[in-house]
Amino acid sequence: MDRNKKTIQITVFKILVFWVLPCQAQKLNWIPFEWSGYQAKTRYFNKSAIMINCKIDTLNYSFKMQFDLGATKTVIYGKTFQSFQNEFAIYENKLDTLKKFWYNGKQYPVYKSIDLSLGNVRFKKVSIGKYSDFGYKQVLDSIDFSRPITIGTIAPDLFKDKFLIIDYPNNRIACASKLPAQFKEVNFTSIKNENGRIFVPVEINGKVEYLLFDTGIAMFPLLTTQKNALAIAQSAIQDSIDVTTWGKNYFVFGNKINKTLKLGNKELPNDIVYYDKTEQFDWWFERDKFWGIIGNSYFKNNILIIDYKSGKLGVK
Repeated sequence: MDRNKKTIQITVFKILVFWVLPCQAQKLNWIPFEWSGYQAKTRYFNKSAIMINCKIDTLNYSFKMQFDLGATKTVIYGKTFQSFQNEFAIYENKLDTLKKFWYNGKQYPVYKSIDLSLGNVRFKKVSIGKYSDFGYKQVLDSIDFSRPITIGTIAPDLFKDKFLIIDYPNNRIACASKLPAQFKEVNFTSIKNENGRIFVPVEINGKVEYLLFDTGIAMFPLLTTQKNALAIAQSAIQDSIDVTTWGKNYFVFGNKINKTLKLGNKELPNDIVYYDKTEQFDWWFERDKFWGIIGNSYFKNNILIIDYKSGKLGVK
């Protein structure tokens, strides 16, 4: 073969490799999730929480955990874990007595060096909190092992300094150390990251307010104080739901939004904004200086990319 012709072929091949390979979608190791339902007194919600099947070290049990980005620490429910008496006794020796974490106003210990597998993805040697007084202790022989047992909560600490991709249409999530090539063209918005919780800037009636993004409030598009809700919604109550949060029961009311909400250049639909009249959580909004909580509902047709390292959110 003529040397010049061979040189041209090699050059063309290099150009093709240079341009084509970066454009190919990065293969992600997807973790599937399922929606769990919630039975209120008057109706049933088929999408109330996101659940992910998991495995703890080499324990021969099928577990699942709630995917809750409104939490701050990945935890195992202590009371539920006590149902497995032998394993529970062994894991008490894996507690790090020097490390503590705060959860709902109390301090709890931490299990050290746990291998947690979500789907086929393994998170090696992570620390998981022991939420000692939460869950339901059962007699081992009475447990229905045909279905995975809810054993804990997955929080943002598992994805620290990573990219977390939530693919709502296909019920799956993924975690990557760098931005996957298929999302390079997505527009990103700067967000606040406080102890793993992310706060998204949303323009509400012409003013930028920060909303906590929480996958744990799947039933509600938007949740805030009564005062904030009535400032952007009709006065007539459109909906009411009896809910339970961390063992507390109360009613949440919803009014139709009549003001404009925008995330970046995306106008959000005028859905229903929810609030409770007890004002039991108002102190939280005031202390942490955020307007309200935005849930999964607004993004059910989208893929979200959360850049925990740089503090950005992309919506595709």
